[in-house]
Amino acid sequence: MNKSLLYQAIFLLCFALTPAPSEASSDYSSNAVRDGIGYRSNLLDPDNPYAVPMQYTFTTLLSRYWVKHEAPSSPSVDEVTPDMYYAALNDILSDPALIDTLEPLPEDLYGYGSCASNNLAVMLEFMMGAAENIEDRFVVDFLVQARHEILFICHMPDTDQAGFQAYIEEQLQTLNDVKEAEPWVNYLRGIMSFYIEDFDQARRYFATIPDTAAPWLAQTARYLDVRIAKIQVDALAYDCYQCGASEQSPQFIKAIADFKASIENHIRSYSDGFYDRSVSGLRRYVLRLQDKPLQLNKVYEAAFVKAFGANSDVPREAKDSLLHEMDLFYLNGPAVAKTSRVHPFLLTYEVLMRKHNLRQRQTVRQISTMRTDFDSMKSAYAHYLGLAAYTELMFLSAEGNDVKVAATQIDQKEYGPLWLDARVLQARALGRIGQHEKSAKAWLELDTVIPTFNAQTEMASQYLLAHKFDEFARLTQARLTQAHLTEARLKTKPTGSGAGIDGEDYRYSNEFSRSVEDFNKTFEPALTLLRQGYSSFASADEMQRTLDDPNISDQIKFMAAEPALRRFLLHEDYAGYLQLFGSLTDNLPKGEDADLAHAYQKVTPAAQRLSSNKNDADALVDLGYFLYAKHIFSACEEESVTLWELTLGACGDDDKRVLDGVVPIDLFDRALSLYKQRDTRQPGEAKVLRMMILCFKSNRNQANCVRNRKEAYPKKTRTALFNQLHQRFPTEAKQTPYWY
Repeated sequence: MNKSLLYQAIFLLCFALTPAPSEASSDYSSNAVRDGIGYRSNLLDPDNPYAVPMQYTFTTLLSRYWVKHEAPSSPSVDEVTPDMYYAALNDILSDPALIDTLEPLPEDLYGYGSCASNNLAVMLEFMMGAAENIEDRFVVDFLVQARHEILFICHMPDTDQAGFQAYIEEQLQTLNDVKEAEPWVNYLRGIMSFYIEDFDQARRYFATIPDTAAPWLAQTARYLDVRIAKIQVDALAYDCYQCGASEQSPQFIKAIADFKASIENHIRSYSDGFYDRSVSGLRRYVLRLQDKPLQLNKVYEAAFVKAFGANSDVPREAKDSLLHEMDLFYLNGPAVAKTSRVHPFLLTYEVLMRKHNLRQRQTVRQISTMRTDFDSMKSAYAHYLGLAAYTELMFLSAEGNDVKVAATQIDQKEYGPLWLDARVLQARALGRIGQHEKSAKAWLELDTVIPTFNAQTEMASQYLLAHKFDEFARLTQARLTQAHLTEARLKTKPTGSGAGIDGEDYRYSNEFSRSVEDFNKTFEPALTLLRQGYSSFASADEMQRTLDDPNISDQIKFMAAEPALRRFLLHEDYAGYLQLFGSLTDNLPKGEDADLAHAYQKVTPAAQRLSSNKNDADALVDLGYFLYAKHIFSACEEESVTLWELTLGACGDDDKRVLDGVVPIDLFDRALSLYKQRDTRQPGEAKVLRMMILCFKSNRNQANCVRNRKEAYPKKTRTALFNQLHQRFPTEAKQTPYWY
């Protein structure tokens, strides 16, 4: 392999293998976005329908006490940049100027199999270690080049690997007489064997590297021996995941013993070495494989105390990794029932999980057992302000004692950083015992201190249950008013002479953009709640109180009135519709509801004609088209109803909204009958024939138009409508060439 190709490989490693930032996602947050309401919260809330009952709850609890905010003690892999990589290359490679002229190889050549483990940090350590421990610069160059060439074996067919291995071996033999290079050469031989999955041979090479070798090289050789032992165990464990000790094969038990011996060998030699945290994690993995929960619990608890103790120097990413592992294999695993917690955070988290599990029907320890642990740990809890009081409140909530939770005096001094989280428990308890107004005010307090979509949603729910949804409208209006005042201030152009990127115009535009963004984030969920609340749950009295309030804007008044306007039209109460629509101001709402309000305005003449003559065919067509185009009939299907609506009782057994009033197909049918009675053909007849045909065409508001009327319009009937259109109105029929 020539040197140019080698440098291309190096260039690619710098960019293609740089760790990409991870993206977190979950079904919970997706559902929240789909519902259009929120439920996303930065508060500890085990009864949140969208809460993720794992690491997020635990890390939120820990963050109250700032135990996860220490800076990393050393750079992580993510912090190793290409510039750092190049800096090492410039010291090592004989001709670093070539780097600037290279073309990268295709990205799909790297990142597969074992080669993916060669990130920038590993490559950097190899090069720096060789440069620090070998004086001959030619030998260093040779080793570095061989290290990169070996990567290519990962992407070769099996039939080519033996020849390439022989080629590399021939190159390495040129260093046989260089004593200081011997351990580095054997390391490269071991790496090459590792890549082609000749693991036994790889371990033999790594075993030749003495503990007296360069620190990074010696420790990495021992660490790779541990990793290979794990690979060999995993190969046998594939068909025996979480087997009990009695179910494990002799080969599996032997492999575990070998794995454990390799780990202990590494720990004895390098207890505080480069790979200490990883090897400690693998030691826990062995205990999981051996099904030894009591020992595993002690190891986890010791690791937790070490990571989160007052003088901990464990980097944050290592803490996050430990928490994630504990969530998966410890706090939610079978070992939980076999020992007590020894750290307050762990016990409080388990009680939090108990609250989640009550909803999810999972098996957890009994509350009485956890209470015994809690009583014996009061001195340990004293180190964390408010944690004991909050845990006691959580016990009461988990036991179903909502009355006592609701009556508890939650003082900020006593609860400290968990004060707001305690108020969440109390707000929910108040709602469950029927004190809905008090619950709504508690959620308002929470939303005022730490604005969250979750608090707004729960507040709206409680006002609906208290039959005072107009109060939620007033609160939203007050916030909207204040926001619009801020917006108006920002829209006023600055009067100073500043201009350009550092001037007042720039500051004004940035501030205004942020204001609009904040407005949308804050108020869109509230407006959605108002829209859906009035549409599905609010009573006529709540709607009327909203309309009578002079401080409520036209936008919110229209949200309150729209469901009633719709019901009047569906039940053909045109007088009621005209009276209500006439009571609204001439200033129709803007924004999301503007199109709908304009559509109501356009259909109002049809309602006026129908109030005088219910057999006005043209007006029936106009009304039918309005309902077809703009009205969303409640489908009460799982994918179209929000979790919030279901929680409040939408689409229950007694829900009658599905077939509530007329639907467009009824209005079109009546209009067609009236047109047929006339001596001459009318333009409206062609329109209604086309609409009735389109009603049964998929993706054309079919559900709005038909609503369970398919049995009245079988294929034969629809074919007859199609024939009438083409026989009587050939010009208009050109737009409808198919009978469906």
